[in-house]
Amino acid sequence: MEKINHYELYRFNLDLINSFFSIGSHTIYEIKKNDELILLNAQKEYSLNLDNNLPFHENYEHISAYINRSVFNTYCEEFSQSANFDDVKILIQNYGADQVWFTQYLSLLSAKSPEAAAIEIYKNLHDEIGYVPGSNDSSRFHPNIFRKLYKLFDIPPFNRFGEDHGLQEQTYACINTLLLSTKLDYLAGAGALFVLEETIPNQLENILNRLKNSGISYEDREFFEMHINLDKEHATYWWKICINPYLKSSHNWEQLLIGIALGLSARNFLWKGIYEKSSFYQQTEKVDA
Repeated sequence: MEKINHYELYRFNLDLINSFFSIGSHTIYEIKKNDELILLNAQKEYSLNLDNNLPFHENYEHISAYINRSVFNTYCEEFSQSANFDDVKILIQNYGADQVWFTQYLSLLSAKSPEAAAIEIYKNLHDEIGYVPGSNDSSRFHPNIFRKLYKLFDIPPFNRFGEDHGLQEQTYACINTLLLSTKLDYLAGAGALFVLEETIPNQLENILNRLKNSGISYEDREFFEMHINLDKEHATYWWKICINPYLKSSHNWEQLLIGIALGLSARNFLWKGIYEKSSFYQQTEKVDA
């Protein structure tokens, strides 16, 4: 199967967004060709069959269990137990890039959302940015709180419009995959982001365990401390308000499952990249060799 150059596709996607979706035919062709490969691979790897005649709560429980059995949870757990300071730096660099893009995914999805879902997405955006009405203290904005980790690990803050940031290729694959989900049917985008909302609390627990055990202060790890409870709440409301009311036909379910496959693919890209760059993975590879 043809290999995707994810950094090149990332630059094409940036051109698409920067030009307000008015770009040349070559770029459109390249994006479409690569997006089709991403979708094909995601559905092959993470397809999930559901009976849309089942009661809602049974399918929800089945989907939630399937998402939380994903292989990237194994990567998270090993990171929590084995990562050293340099491994944590790799995590911050790559996870931080995906975090910067998260509000963009929400914004793009909101443009095609039903009104009630759009209101919930705007609330989510508000929470992610950390804006407090009536406050002029921009230091409490969540992106600025995350910057404390960039400073601690001597990492230049991620700028999505800059050149290559030294990220793992899988991180660009993660971003491209989630951007693809927002180009499809509304429920595909909502399903992909539901995967993120559903799995982030467990990821944050593993990250926090490692940060604490590495002696990183509460002040420096504050971003993750703040988000662990916030994202648990987001997952519940995301399904209840942004997904469940719109599951009215077999086509709706199909689109949701496409999004879930893309969301799982994206998360596994991100964590596999972090894992394969880690010292404990490199040591395992040497032993196996």
